[in-house]
Amino acid sequence: MTGDASRVDRGRFSWSAKDLDGHLYLDEDGTHCFYGNRIVNNGYVEASLDRDDTRGNGCETMTVKLKTTRSIKYTVHNYSENNRNELSLSNATVNVYFPDGSNRLFSVPNDGNGYYWDVFKYDGSSMGVTPINTIR
Repeated sequence: MTGDASRVDRGRFSWSAKDLDGHLYLDEDGTHCFYGNRIVNNGYVEASLDRDDTRGNGCETMTVKLKTTRSIKYTVHNYSENNRNELSLSNATVNVYFPDGSNRLFSVPNDGNGYYWDVFKYDGSSMGVTPINTIR
């Protein structure tokens, strides 16, 4: 992810649980890209959910273009909410691919209890990714 509006970044999220969903929060007011809002363009971030697997054991991909120095946050939700431990047992990973060809891999913590995994925050000012890596 980058602050350069001419560059596009992509994230790939995979798992081995029933149905997990990625949510990219674009603003503090809750505006976000997810299965119910697949394309978002709020003037400073363009984001699209390009692939949404609803059968489980699949992957999702999102494309993000930042036009500003604001921050965004990526969270994974255990949509099925069958078991509070299911997320920590899912083997979920999030791989963020940057325009320069590098990438950053995040793996779900295997300790934690909850339906949400806060994965990372991206700061548009510093163009840095800060791991959160917490299940709540």
